[in-house]
Parts: sequence; C-alpha cells; structure tokens
Amino acid sequence: NNYFREAYEYYSQVMVVNPRNYKCLYNMAEILAANSKINDAVAALKKCLKLRPDYQKALTLLDKINDELEARDKKNKLSKENASMRARETEMLKKTVAQYAENIKQLEAALAEAKKSKADIKPIEAELSRYRLLYNNSASSLEEKLKK
Repeated sequence: NNYFREAYEYYSQVMVVNPRNYKCLYNMAEILAANSKINDAVAALKKCLKLRPDYQKALTLLDKINDELEARDKKNKLSKENASMRARETEMLKKTVAQYAENIKQLEAALAEAKKSKADIKPIEAELSRYRLLYNNSASSLEEKLKK
C-alpha cells in the first residue's frame, strides 16, 4: 500500500541521517511485518534491540512474530503428517481391495470346481458373497479417499 511505502521511505531517510534511531528501526519493522516481509522485519528488530536491548515494543513484536512463525510451522508439520497418514491409509486400502479381488477370483474358481464335482457349494457361495461385500465397501472407501 502507498501509505506504508511512503512511511518506509521516510524512515529509511531518517536512518541515513541517524543510524542509531532505534524507534525508527522499530517502525520499519512494523511496516515490514504488516507487509509479510517477516525475515526483514526480524532483521530490523534485531538491529533495534542491538541499539536498545530493553525496548519493550521491539521485544513484544519480536515475540509476536516468533509465536506466529512457530504456530505456522506446527500447522505445516501437522498438515504434512496428515497428508502422510492419508497416503498410508490409501495404500493400505488399495492393497486390501486387491486382496479381496484376488480372494473373489479364487473363490469363483473354487465354486466352478465344486459345481463340476457336484460338491456342496453353499459355504463357497456364502464366502464369495462376503468377499464381494467387503470388496464393494472397500472399493467405495478407496474411491472417496482418492476424490479428496
């Protein structure tokens, strides 16, 4: 914004004339922080505190910036951990779906054999029905996860 830029230029000129003006450095740091130039704001605050280590406004702003950076880092870390966990869950679900598909294939082959040999097919049909249900539920869950 134009106001911030003009104010920053003014403070820069003041610093040329009086490089030990800690209040000016603090004001520059505030402008930088307000414009998301965090590293520059921290550098200005450190210079300010070098000139006046007990300047409470600078200490408070530096603490606030550090707290915000810490919170952002925690949020990013949690986001990465959640993404990693979702990826692991998705991979496990893919393996589960593949295993169910393999089980269905084997049961269908066993059912065909049982029919040929005129054996009791009810237990195989029941198991086949159970695996088809598990497969459909898992495949639906996988589809939902992949959409996200």
